[in-house]
Amino acid sequence: MENGYIDCEHCNNDLSASEFNELAWYPFSKTVRVKLYRSANFDERIRRVRIKGNKCYNSEEFASIRFGNWHRRNGAIMVCNKKDCSGKCKVVHRKDANKIENVTNDIGGNGQSFAWLRLC
Repeated sequence: MENGYIDCEHCNNDLSASEFNELAWYPFSKTVRVKLYRSANFDERIRRVRIKGNKCYNSEEFASIRFGNWHRRNGAIMVCNKKDCSGKCKVVHRKDANKIENVTNDIGGNGQSFAWLRLC
């Protein structure tokens, strides 16, 4: 990892993939709220969901992302420009930030998948 970026083109991640229609309501303490936006700087919200940790979520393309529940700053945010948390990815530790304002600039294209990498 260099400057928060990971090139996952050839990596084997252990995150299981999920589509939005697989989302369910999980206990609040084991989830984090995610807001996806079509444009940079949090313009044109696409959707708001709750996700479980250590699971990759595929999405329609998004240009900015915000993770809620700031009081639980554990783990990291990973955003990738290909499905199934592959391609060029950026990892941001939640203790440092809870959002990525311009995904396109950071990973060379719109995001197509994301994950909350939850620490034990």
